[in-house]
Amino acid sequence: MRIAVLITGQPRYLEEGAWWFKNRVFPESSGVDVDYYGYFWDDGDPNLENRIQQTYGPIPVSYTHLTL
Repeated sequence: MRIAVLITGQPRYLEEGAWWFKNRVFPESSGVDVDYYGYFWDDGDPNLENRIQQTYGPIPVSYTHLTL
């Protein structure tokens, strides 16, 4: 079975959340293929994009950055 998970919001506890999803909710032994998508607020961390890539490996989606 294949599912998609969308994660949004402020990236607090990013690594802990990824561990929980990958080890408790959808462990490899469950046989579920998971595609992660995310929309995170910029928390000012210059390494945020790298942290997201390393923890979730989300599916790339194009977007437009809006400046208000």
